[in-house]
Amino acid sequence: MATSRSFEPLARRVCKALVAVMGEERSQWVPVASVARAINVSDDELVEGAIRHAERAGWLATGGTPVHSVLLTPAGEHIAEKIRWQPTAVRGTSRHGVSSAAGKARAKTR
Repeated sequence: MATSRSFEPLARRVCKALVAVMGEERSQWVPVASVARAINVSDDELVEGAIRHAERAGWLATGGTPVHSVLLTPAGEHIAEKIRWQPTAVRGTSRHGVSSAAGKARAKTR
């Protein structure tokens, strides 16, 4: 199994995904299966390792043995807010990668 340190980036993604899954209702338990779908990871060992790491860091509370649901803590919300979500296209640019108005006009003529 990988070391705990290697789970940190995925644990941070779990926190960010929980914010997205919960929406405005931050005080709700979320099934681990929903978290795995949200971060697009199907390897149970990776998901469990990331959740254990986040729990030890104080970012998540866990429910059940084995863990079947998670709850984001205030520390986890803070971690999630620090992560900048970058969709496929970089923010501030169009789907063509153009950010200026003149560039957008040129992109329309392509």
